[in-house]
Amino acid sequence: MNATIFNFKKIFFSLCIAGILLSNIPISATADQTSKVNTYIAQLESGSVKTRTDAAKRITRSQLTDPALFDKVEQVLLNGYTQDMSNRHHVDEMAWMCKALASSGMAKYKPILTKILEKSTNRKLKKYAKQSLEQLY
Repeated sequence: MNATIFNFKKIFFSLCIAGILLSNIPISATADQTSKVNTYIAQLESGSVKTRTDAAKRITRSQLTDPALFDKVEQVLLNGYTQDMSNRHHVDEMAWMCKALASSGMAKYKPILTKILEKSTNRKLKKYAKQSLEQLY
């Protein structure tokens, strides 16, 4: 009987330790994701086209799902998709923003991509808006 109780205590103790260790994994992963999201948002607010474009490129590969991040991408697109279409760097930035939105996998961004597809005068931007929209279906 004492051996059974001893084994039960060892198993229980092991399970408790495992539970504690495993419960910390999502917390640190979430903290890491929050840090990345905040970094990307700051980069999207930058005055540099290159910095914003680089952020959009990294977002497309990040597998992040934070709505605040993609709301910021949407805001950048809304503010910029009709401006400075003769500047190839700006057009490239907007194209990457379309791709970043598509990487969210969120259907709520279909209207902005549809709007860009219908209203943009730039062929490249329309192309990437269409590709991004198709990714969301």
